[in-house]
Amino acid sequence: VKNVLLKSNCVLEAFGNAKTNRNDNSSRFGKYMDINFNFNGDPTGGHINNYLLEKSRVVQQQEGERNFHSFYQLLRGGSDELLKSLHLSKDPTDYTYTSPGASVSTSSSDDRSCHRAVMGALKVIGFSEEEVTSVYKILSTILHLGNLHFETDGESVQLVGGDSVRHISELTDTEPESVNKALLYRTVATGGGEVIEKGHSEQEASYGRDAFAKALYERLFAWIVGRINSVIEVKNYNPALHGKNTVIGVLDIYGFEIFDNNSFEQFCINYCNEKLQQLFIELILRQEQEEYHREGITWQHIDYFNNQIIVDLVEQPHKGIISILDEACLTAGKVTDTVCLDSMNHKLGQHPHYTSRKLNPTDKSMEFHRHFRIRHYAGDVT
Repeated sequence: VKNVLLKSNCVLEAFGNAKTNRNDNSSRFGKYMDINFNFNGDPTGGHINNYLLEKSRVVQQQEGERNFHSFYQLLRGGSDELLKSLHLSKDPTDYTYTSPGASVSTSSSDDRSCHRAVMGALKVIGFSEEEVTSVYKILSTILHLGNLHFETDGESVQLVGGDSVRHISELTDTEPESVNKALLYRTVATGGGEVIEKGHSEQEASYGRDAFAKALYERLFAWIVGRINSVIEVKNYNPALHGKNTVIGVLDIYGFEIFDNNSFEQFCINYCNEKLQQLFIELILRQEQEEYHREGITWQHIDYFNNQIIVDLVEQPHKGIISILDEACLTAGKVTDTVCLDSMNHKLGQHPHYTSRKLNPTDKSMEFHRHFRIRHYAGDVT
């Protein structure tokens, strides 16, 4: 069990970590792990919960950063036979999703040796040969998806990249016509209950392709975590036979993030950190100091900023940013970023921790109709 727990970390790092500007092996997901120990202190099993995988990294990375390690390890470490079966080359610059980070080097690891380590770890954990093949088929499908492009003749949109379509259909065991249809059309339910197919615009098709790639990777990662859990979970535990069972919980989650381009992921990560800070304030600073006061213990009072006002800005029912986003998604008709931003400006304009270019026209670090800024406990994020 101990060996499986250690090997599972190697696999999770390959599929959930990436090179960033601050760290060559940065976790791009959060996890909470329970580790069970017997009375001797030996691990008997565990369970992993994963949170907030940064799936936007699949389709776009900041300058100087890479996609998830798994893609580069497959391309640079996969055997010629494996890559041929997946219709891949060894060069990451051949693929839209890995090209920006292809020239970015990592000082702490080598993609080829890491690929061998991951393949060995998958075997130790208990992944079958068929399961491993399926994992790499999905990875290659995502790479081929990124190489699909769309063009329009003014009336309809066509796919450019017939080879990629054929490769995707083969790897996913679907018909090429089904791949075309899924990427070029969406189904819309009319008021009368009738379902019709509506063609995408060029921009909508590109958005759809990227959303599909992100969803595929997120589901693959969730399946890998679930598969690891099925192996490491404590089985047939009987306190009478095995003695006392002790559990240690480990939370490993992103720290606060401020990038040049901050997306929905950073919004969620920073909100999570505000909640953790709130928990720390509640359990350590407020309750502990109240207890010291009750018991007459002499101590130096610690003044602290209560960040509940920032937590409320995000999560307050009917008024917070999440509620405004939910409301916008339920609105009939076309909802754009601008419509959502206008709604936030209207409802949150007086909030001391929220601002935008419309509310502060002289601040040229933000753009009209594009940016808003949250004044977080740890800094301002646009």
